[in-house]
Amino acid sequence: MIANQPMVQALRDFMATFKMAGVESQTVERVLEQFGGFFYDLIASGESKSDLLFSDKKEASDFAYLLIMLHTCKHNKNLEDKSDLNWFKKSTKDLCPKTFELYEEDMKNRKCDPLQEMFHFIEA
Repeated sequence: MIANQPMVQALRDFMATFKMAGVESQTVERVLEQFGGFFYDLIASGESKSDLLFSDKKEASDFAYLLIMLHTCKHNKNLEDKSDLNWFKKSTKDLCPKTFELYEEDMKNRKCDPLQEMFHFIEA
């Protein structure tokens, strides 16, 4: 169930229900767009709590796409250049600037870093 899960786990559970190997990038983008919109709606309605606050559906789906990119970079044996935490934070800031502003504001009141936790979760 996607509700009440952090986005990384919800995305992992969702993607485990079907295979996307060999599909075109447009298909992947559409699937992640729907997932991001659905996840954003769950947070907005109060049905789910998120480890990140998203400014809108577009940034939620863009962030889901970024998580898939990070996962691919971390686990694809054919890629020599593995992404690090700084790349992940910079990419989040570039791809989801409003969400990143909310993240920075939220970090003032937190002891743990949700982006760092996501990065290490994907790394495992």
